[in-house]
Amino acid sequence: MSDAVPIFRQLAPEELDIGYQCLLDTCAWLAAKGIHQWANVLPREVYATRHGRGENYGLFHGESLVGIVSLVRGVPQYWHYLCPHPQALWMATLAARRSGQGTGASIVTQVLAKTYSTGQLPMYLDCKPGFLEEFYQGFGLQPLGRRAFQPAPGVAFEAVLMRYPKI
Repeated sequence: MSDAVPIFRQLAPEELDIGYQCLLDTCAWLAAKGIHQWANVLPREVYATRHGRGENYGLFHGESLVGIVSLVRGVPQYWHYLCPHPQALWMATLAARRSGQGTGASIVTQVLAKTYSTGQLPMYLDCKPGFLEEFYQGFGLQPLGRRAFQPAPGVAFEAVLMRYPKI
């Protein structure tokens, strides 16, 4: 690995494909490990729409994209009952190619610094309970509620709504 300082920035228009490939690579790695992080891979059209709105960001080590995240304006409708800020910033689709090497933590740290410095607080996200909930709590996010989802027959999971900063 290079000693280059990691750079977190908005993905350029021509980086749509490498950003989406990072997501696909992460999903494949998770599936190979038996980890079902997402019920379905985010459709390319959704990622492309976010990209067109400037909502996709990446963490780069040198020339290599090692992780992505989307910072979307607005909380998903299914969480509005717990969220008094429906137009708040929503952190979505964090994917890291370098699992276990601090890439995810670096991305979260950068996102929180960006949202704090630009006054875009509060920020929300949802995740699976357990490890991910504890991971985000380590950055000061507070769990606000839980909800069961069943996106398809035979597919069910629980998610936790989290907010930064704590209230």
